[in-house]
Amino acid sequence: MSNRIVGGVIAAIIVVVGGAILILSDKPEPVKDKTDKPAAASPHTPPPAATYIALDACELFTEAEAKAILGAAATKGPSTDSTRTNDLKVSNCSYTNNATIVKDIRTITVVVRGPLTETGAKSNKTVFGAGKPVGTETVSGYGTEAYYVKATGQFNILKDDNWIMITSGSPNPIQHTVADAKLVADKILN
Repeated sequence: MSNRIVGGVIAAIIVVVGGAILILSDKPEPVKDKTDKPAAASPHTPPPAATYIALDACELFTEAEAKAILGAAATKGPSTDSTRTNDLKVSNCSYTNNATIVKDIRTITVVVRGPLTETGAKSNKTVFGAGKPVGTETVSGYGTEAYYVKATGQFNILKDDNWIMITSGSPNPIQHTVADAKLVADKILN
């Protein structure tokens, strides 16, 4: 066989093997530096989307926990489905001690306004800043921020971007106390 034919066969083999390599690989392997660190993200890569967890009121405050505060006769109020928007999920759960004398009736209601998006989270944070009602009492040690509104008997807690509202006591909200609400908050947050 002449050198010319052998050279042509070798060139054809090189072309075929080279073409096969190009077909099998989408792109070349990145060159790793000596420290073997992963490559930095492109400056055009968007940051990962935040994940929001909308808490559920009845999962936060169970009937067993209500019985621990209200007594063994406590029962859950009528069930209501949570409501949703694109940005928020609102759930509520209430319990009563089933007292037969009006002055002895005690109830606990927990409402959670949970974020589903960044807009929902920002909305919840507003009521702990510029949207905070007048006449609030700041309460430390609960969630990220917390305050009590004496006029409504409502304890408000911001936890993981969820706005948790607690009312606890007699049917008359003016008779509620921050101490009663803290008993519920202690069960929810611990």
